[in-house]
Amino acid sequence: MMPDGKKIYDEIAAENRAEYGKKPIPTISFYVAECMEFPSLGKVYQCRSLEQAVKRYRNLPEELACMGNGIGFTIKDDDSIYTGDFDLVSANRLDVYIINSIPYYRDSPLVQKAIEDIKRLMPEVKILEPVQHGVQNPKERKQAR
Repeated sequence: MMPDGKKIYDEIAAENRAEYGKKPIPTISFYVAECMEFPSLGKVYQCRSLEQAVKRYRNLPEELACMGNGIGFTIKDDDSIYTGDFDLVSANRLDVYIINSIPYYRDSPLVQKAIEDIKRLMPEVKILEPVQHGVQNPKERKQAR
């Protein structure tokens, strides 16, 4: 009369593609929003890859630029409170400082790869990085003289 617990667990695990004792691997996906601040004010396009998201972003009509369109990422990680959506590029800016201020994103190889890929795929994007006090790039040193 008692159901076989292992059999029931195995059926549930098979449905969810989980294996006993193995932790699911975090995944990242990307989306393009016509309005990053309030996505419900425009369309949101789910993308399978960052390359597809960049292409979709570049194909948005120019008149939508005033809405603050951008590319975001979604992390799926059952062990993290940071599962969900976050901005990657917004209004043609990549804010590395804000992204890396969250330790989970700073330590995530998925997010760090997305940052490096955006720098490569979108060289026109303005990159906002933390300023290191006392360190100047050669151009700033020349102007200071």
